[in-house]
Amino acid sequence: EDSEANVVIDDACIGTRVYWHDVQTEGNPLDNLATRYLDRVMCPRTARERTGSREKDLDIRFGHILGLAREFRVNGVILYILRYCDNFGFDVPDLRDYMEKAGLPVLFVEDEYLISSARLKTRIEAFTEMVS
Repeated sequence: EDSEANVVIDDACIGTRVYWHDVQTEGNPLDNLATRYLDRVMCPRTARERTGSREKDLDIRFGHILGLAREFRVNGVILYILRYCDNFGFDVPDLRDYMEKAGLPVLFVEDEYLISSARLKTRIEAFTEMVS
């Protein structure tokens, strides 16, 4: 936001992702919670092959993010990964390819928990200029 860009949607584990799906109220509450957290939240840490083919699995997982990008009319995608978060790191090549094939420019940033990072700000400013 300091780089004159607007964050219109996120898909972070600690962001809005956890609020998108409601837990079913009928049936076994524990089973419903497990289903909600393990099957409905598209997260690399809980992802597993669901369809029998890798391509279909990627469409299910990344198609959700692409749908959000289109719904919120984003100009570009910033893949911000915390350093040493291997679950998300393994997704980066596939997710980047998926978004680029859909015509969205992608910036990949791997960083640590820092309050401010001049290097990060410079990269994001350059990216926002490119997609503007």
